[in-house]
Amino acid sequence: MKKTLIAALVILLALTSLTAQPQTRTLSIKETAEISVSPDLCIMTILVETTNKDRNEAYNENKDIMSRIITVLKDDSEIEAKDIQTTHFTAKPIYRRTVLNKHVFEGYNISTGLKVKIRDFTKILPIMDAVIQAGATKITNVTFTLDEPKKYEAEVREKAMKAAQTKASQIAKLSGVELGKPLSVSEFPPPQSFEAQQYRRVVAMAAGLQIQGGRTAESVPVALEPGEIKLSYTIYVTYELE
Repeated sequence: MKKTLIAALVILLALTSLTAQPQTRTLSIKETAEISVSPDLCIMTILVETTNKDRNEAYNENKDIMSRIITVLKDDSEIEAKDIQTTHFTAKPIYRRTVLNKHVFEGYNISTGLKVKIRDFTKILPIMDAVIQAGATKITNVTFTLDEPKKYEAEVREKAMKAAQTKASQIAKLSGVELGKPLSVSEFPPPQSFEAQQYRRVVAMAAGLQIQGGRTAESVPVALEPGEIKLSYTIYVTYELE
């Protein structure tokens, strides 16, 4: 009986201690900041396709055209080797299906793709014209982007944090309470994912310029406008209310 009474007294004291502790009041804020940045990198893909019934001739023709294009890029346009990358190489036979459902051999198709990064935007149109004259079949995926988007991370994070503080202060004032210190802060996306959210701006002609016989079926665009890239950052802050 005495032990039971002591146990009950301990539980009662514990409950009294819990109820005596003041409940912490909090205010949670989600805020997104955005900045606009001028792109500093243009990326395009140059395709060369050759077809011949003789596989070696198709390959050699493709190799010769691609060699001329690389010379144009490196020597004439001063594009560094690190900014030129082969994206694919394929060699396959081509067959035509007749009305009698027979497959007639047409020749061998050799296709090579080259991704090029251009950092001087004044060279974009001259490079496009030069590679077309060198024998390129298609220019595709013309994209304006940022070379190092992470260097803008601190700026947009600071902007988001200030916006969260302003919003929290206003809400606290309207609610008749004092805003205390931040209890927790979390980011979205986390820092390591910041680069993944960059917005790549693809120009309207990204579907490609079709080339026929080493010449364009259409003229090269008079101008390409890089515009601006928007980077956003979201922050979650929980404040203590006093």
